[in-house]
Amino acid sequence: MSSRDDLYKVSASDARNNLSDLLGQVRHGGKCIGLTRNGKLMAVLIPTALYEQFVDLCGPSNLHNPSGPATLDSSGDGLDHHHTGGAGLGD
Repeated sequence: MSSRDDLYKVSASDARNNLSDLLGQVRHGGKCIGLTRNGKLMAVLIPTALYEQFVDLCGPSNLHNPSGPATLDSSGDGLDHHHTGGAGLGD
């Protein structure tokens, strides 16, 4: 597994424009892809098998924020977690 320093990174706006290609790289190529905003790592796309290993190691209860869903105003991550159809990567 690679370190954070050699993780392939793409900006949120580039990810939005190339999401299908990025998902293909993750699904078929087993690649992990970091999503950045202003150069800061915000999230990582990982293959399903790796996610399942993570859940097995950490337990499903550790995957969710106990304070409830984040919002654009409270999280500061630039994501709209209440957007219908999934999280938005609005810039």
